[in-house]
This record gives sequence, C-alpha cells and structure tokens, in this order.
Amino acid sequence: MLNEGMKPEYLLRAFDLNYEFGWQSVLEKALSGEGSVRDMGARWTEMHDQLPEGGQVIRFIDTHDVANESYDNRLETRLGTKGVEAALVVNFTLDGMPFVYNGYEVCDTAKHNIFANRFHGRNFIDWSGALTEKGQQRMELLCLLNELKHDQIALQEGDTAWLTTTQPDRLAAFTRTAGGERIAVLVNTADAPLAAQVELPGFAEEVACELLEYGTA
Repeated sequence: MLNEGMKPEYLLRAFDLNYEFGWQSVLEKALSGEGSVRDMGARWTEMHDQLPEGGQVIRFIDTHDVANESYDNRLETRLGTKGVEAALVVNFTLDGMPFVYNGYEVCDTAKHNIFANRFHGRNFIDWSGALTEKGQQRMELLCLLNELKHDQIALQEGDTAWLTTTQPDRLAAFTRTAGGERIAVLVNTADAPLAAQVELPGFAEEVACELLEYGTA
C-alpha cells in the first residue's frame, strides 16, 4: 500500500511505502545545476533518520502532480535524455522503491494535465517515442535496472552508505551492502565530464574515476 503522503508514523499502521517529495526536488536541482549532491545526501539522511525500521519511500523524478501543463516542463525536456537516465540510475540503486511515471520508458516529452478529463486538456502519452533510438535505449536501460534490482540482494535490502569524494557537489557516490555483497554506485550529476577520487571502504583505499557528462558506473 502506497501512502500519498510523507508522515513516517503512517508506515507503522496501514502503509508499506510513503511518497518522498523532498527527494524529487533535491535530485532534480542537483541534475539541473540549481543544487548539489550535498543536498541529496542531506535530504536522504533527514528522511532516513525519521523512518521506522523497515519503512521505505518511493524514489521518483516525476508524478501526475508534476508532469502538468500548469507546472514546469517534463524533466525529459528540462534535463535531457542523459540527465533523466542519471536520475533513474540513482533511484533504482538507492534504497526505497523506484517509481517510473508513464512515458519515461520511451523518453516522452509531452506535457500532461491531471485535469484533462474536466477541462479538455492533454493527458495522453506520445508512444511514438518507442520507435526512436532514444526511446529504445531508454527501454533497454529500464529493463537492465529492473533486472539489477531483482537480482542483487544488496539493491533490495542493503544498507546505504554515502561515500567521500573529491567532487562532493557533483558526484553522487554510495554503496549498498547486504551480507557479503557490496555494490558501489557512482553517478555524475553534471552535464560535463568529471574526474574524481573516491574512497571505497571494503573495495580499495581509493579509486580514481573519470565519468562522461551525466555518466554512471
């Protein structure tokens, strides 16, 4: 059961998952350059410390409340293909449940309107994106991320630890650990190439990496 709210105590009663509007905001701002990865880490810590044991949130970049003609353009337009894919990688590999809003699997850029049934607005997806190279690559990426989420126990139940890097504003770096399995995730949130040093406890003392714009590893 998904609660379209954020009160942690609701997870002790009837719901399995909460919304996390604050996470969507800091993630979008980090990828657009209006914020930073530091804000992402701070928001994650704030919410994580409030959740009851076993409590989870959904990780999204868009919902029917945001993909609205009254609000900003779809993130597919604002951030571009690589920016959205960087966000998807973060949301699928971080703790919580990834949430993909209709149309992102084909790189849809059409604005939606949740009031379309009353005011004759637009509320349908442009599925022609599935016929484009970008749309097909996006579907392949989401299939891969889904497989990883299902196959890797660390991505399902693992503890999350944010890593120290020499690019703390632009490089999102964290590990997921469960039992003897540990996965490191590195995501460049900048629309420019990035070089950084990353401390990876349990892997090596330090790793040097070079990531392309909105790159992942």
